[in-house]
Amino acid sequence: MSKQLSKKMLEALLRLYEEHTCPEVDKVTIKALILRGLVNNEVLITPMGRITAIECLSLEKQCGAIAIAHNI
Repeated sequence: MSKQLSKKMLEALLRLYEEHTCPEVDKVTIKALILRGLVNNEVLITPMGRITAIECLSLEKQCGAIAIAHNI
């Protein structure tokens, strides 16, 4: 991730990843995510956005996202 995400950007990205929607996010936050290549102009998460969101999840959720067993 080249640029640090603000709390609002991270929350929006994670919501888009988990729920595929984020209607209450302001246009400035969406524009910042678009400029970083994490969402597209239709406010759909991009492959890089998906990777970034997964990196921010707990280890257990990361393992589930990439379909591997979590046995710690």
